[in-house]
Formats: sequence, structure tokens, C-alpha cells
Amino acid sequence: MRNISLYIAKRYIFSKTNTNAVNIITSIAVGAILVATAALFIILSVFSGLEKMNLKYYSNVNPEIKISPSKGKVLDSLTFVVDQLKQQKDVKAFSKIIEEKVYIDYKGKQDIAYLKGVDENFTKVTRLDTVIYGGQYLDFNRDDNFIVSNGIAERLQLYIDPITPADLMMPKAGTGLIKQESDAFTRKDAYSVGVFILNEQYDKHIFTTLGLAQELLLLNENQCYSIEVKTTGKKSFNEVKIQLQKILGSHYKIETRQDLDSAFLKVMNMENLISYLIFTLVIIIACFNLAGTIIILI
Repeated sequence: MRNISLYIAKRYIFSKTNTNAVNIITSIAVGAILVATAALFIILSVFSGLEKMNLKYYSNVNPEIKISPSKGKVLDSLTFVVDQLKQQKDVKAFSKIIEEKVYIDYKGKQDIAYLKGVDENFTKVTRLDTVIYGGQYLDFNRDDNFIVSNGIAERLQLYIDPITPADLMMPKAGTGLIKQESDAFTRKDAYSVGVFILNEQYDKHIFTTLGLAQELLLLNENQCYSIEVKTTGKKSFNEVKIQLQKILGSHYKIETRQDLDSAFLKVMNMENLISYLIFTLVIIIACFNLAGTIIILI
């Protein structure tokens, strides 16, 4: 009996296969499942890699935690916040920030950009100095220099120019009667010392010293718009966020990097979900074809 079984098995293994319609249909169904499964695996891997890569680029400028006032723009009680952050063991570094739109005039060419004033601790919080491809980083010993994004540099032909300054203008707050240009804007001449390349979100940004931003907005040295924080990494961002919220109170809004990049993450997750559903549908259809061929074979 064992010899008969072995004989039949050998005959089935080494017998010639006859090509017919059932074999062709089976091969097509199996191939469709293999291709659809491989495509689903590749697409999901690509989206996962894109998300990590983009988050890496965003992390060069976006902070781990951002503290801003829950009402208004200006942090008036800056001393209180700074003192509390210095006492936190989970806070490694922090930087004072001012963000506002600014009007740039350079050699007759104009543009509107987002000005971000930072202090000397900003490179301890983010890695902005690593994305500069021309020139140098900010000089905090003087408040008349800035670095510009590649997009603005191309539009205004404003690259590195230590000779000809750009004219930065900021609208003044208030509702009084405007009789002349000086009543409506504060102006400051500044020189471009570097150019950086990051991503589309920062294509219209310029970075300058905190002192220059305070002069344009008529703020004193103890005022800023927000404070960006870098943690020690021993706790998650959400844990540090909850801890800081308890200490600072409801007068301050505290956001993590995920909160700041929520729009981008939602888009990536939505695209990922749509691709997953489409390829899952293809696999289901291919499985029905394979089921049909199995029934035919039986």
C-alpha cells in the first residue's frame, strides 16, 4: 500500500501538465492576488516613509511643545512662565518667539512674508541652523540681520547681501487717523545673511532676531508671542504638556508637535486610508475570482 501511494505521488509530481482554460483562469486569479497584495504593501510602506520623512523635516523648525496665551497674542507675564520652565526637570531648553506678517521691499521688488523673531536659544530647541545652504546663521549681537527662505530669495532676488539692506515694514496697531506713512508702519532696515531650504510651509518665511521683531511691533524686551520648548525626552510630549498645563493654568495654551502638525497628519492619514481601501477592494475582487476557479477545479 505504501508503494502504491508513493507511485501515485511520483506520477502526479512528474506528470506533464495540460494547459487548458481552468489553468489559465487559476493563474490569472493567483497572479492578481499576488500583484494586488504586493502593491498594497508597497503603497502603505511608501506612505509610512513619507510621513516619517516629512515629520523629520518639520521637526527641524516645529518645536516639541509651544506655549502661547489663550487670549490675545502677547505673553505679558513672561517672567512667570520663564521662571516656571527653569524649574521643570523635563524641560531641556526653551526659546522666546514672535511671529507676524511683514512687508519686504528690496531694490524695488516687494513681497509679504511671515517674520519669525527668535532668540539665541532657538537652535537648542529646533535645528534651523542645519537647513541653511548659503551664508550663515543669525548674528544676535546686532538686530539688523535675517535669513530668508529660498522661495522669497527667488522672487525678490534677495540672497546674501551685506551691502544693500531690505526694508521691513510692519503695520502699527491702533485706530487713529493716518496722516502719513510713518503713522501706519514701523520700518527697519536689515541685511540678508543666509538662505535656508525647508518645505512649502516655510516657503514665505524669514527668521530674524527677537530684538528686531520687538522693534517692528513696538514691544518691550519682556514681551513675546510664544515660547517654544524642547523636552529631555524622558517623558512623552503629552505628559509634559499636561504637567505644564497644571503649573501655568488655563491662561496659557500649550500645544505639542502633533497638535501643530495636525492638518498635515490628517491629510496623510486620509490618503493612507483611501489607498488602503482601494487596494483592499482589488484584493477582495481577486479573491472572488480565485474562489470561482477553485469551484471549477473541484
